[in-house]
Amino acid sequence: MKRITLLGCAVLGITFLTCGYASLSAAGFAQQSTAIEQTLINLEREWSNAWMKADTATIDRIESNDFVGVDAMGVVSTKAEDIASIKNGEWKVQSSQLDDMKVRVYGDTAVVTGRFTQKAQYKGADRSYTGRFTDTWVNRGGRWQCVASQSTRITK
Repeated sequence: MKRITLLGCAVLGITFLTCGYASLSAAGFAQQSTAIEQTLINLEREWSNAWMKADTATIDRIESNDFVGVDAMGVVSTKAEDIASIKNGEWKVQSSQLDDMKVRVYGDTAVVTGRFTQKAQYKGADRSYTGRFTDTWVNRGGRWQCVASQSTRITK
């Protein structure tokens, strides 16, 4: 009888410990996820500001070497092309505002969606509009970089 009671207590104790650990793990995961979300929102804002300031060093750090961007006109660009278009003055961004950002984290990959309003010129043509974006981020070696970006113009 004592063995059954001890065995029952051991099983209950292990169950409570496991459930408690699972709760702590879920809470820890939620905190980590929130920290990642904030990091990516901050990187999105930093990236947007870098375009306005023509800060190619920041763009070089944020965009991955295999980055591909597709703008609202359907133009595909690489990291090298983005940096070159800023350096040679083809892209001039006067203002850019981001809002309605949502982050979804999938381990070392994350997707950020949001809305932006920009006032800009590309090769002298007006590129001012409001749009939606989807950016795909990958954490490589503890550093988040954008690997793909797609923007779509919002039509009224």
